[in-house]
Amino acid sequence: YFDSILNPQTKNLKERKGFTMKKGIDVSKYQGNINWEQVKAAGYEFAILRAGYGANSVDGKFKRNADECTRLGIPFGAYWFSYALSVEHAKREAQSALKVCSPYKLSYGIWFDFEYDSVSYATNKKVKVSMQLASDMARAFMNTIKAAGVQTGNYTNLDFGRRMFDSDILNNWDRWAARYTSKQTDIVNGAELWQYSSD
Repeated sequence: YFDSILNPQTKNLKERKGFTMKKGIDVSKYQGNINWEQVKAAGYEFAILRAGYGANSVDGKFKRNADECTRLGIPFGAYWFSYALSVEHAKREAQSALKVCSPYKLSYGIWFDFEYDSVSYATNKKVKVSMQLASDMARAFMNTIKAAGVQTGNYTNLDFGRRMFDSDILNNWDRWAARYTSKQTDIVNGAELWQYSSD
């Protein structure tokens, strides 16, 4: 499970006043058949579910997870793991994500997830992923989601964010920041979601 906190906006967690902190989890098929009643009872208040990956591959547990969250009243959003090789590919991934998620109410939107595995895939396909290309693909994905009236944002960590995304992506779009620390620093500042644990 991955713990996330909604909307950390100040430099020190202890300084936050008048702001609601929420605890959530990030899951995919790799967590198997999750007992969502236990998740809710454990105090988790929201979830981000992998909806799919690549051009149109649906996560094998997305429907079950989304149905269970809906049944139990657990607010959720989704993410799409990208294997895009071009801006057009990223747009098609966004369209797939919208289609897969269309039956559900998404309280936390649809997030673009492009990581080192995505870059490795592109390299194997003889595509060099520059900062410009990665940023353009993120923009294309998120603009497609936004145009459909759905909240969106970009997932990244400190190292990948610095290497692969431009200032527009890091500063002007909602950000889901992976930073495994108890301290809110650097890329975490201003993020809408903070993934602070890989437990």
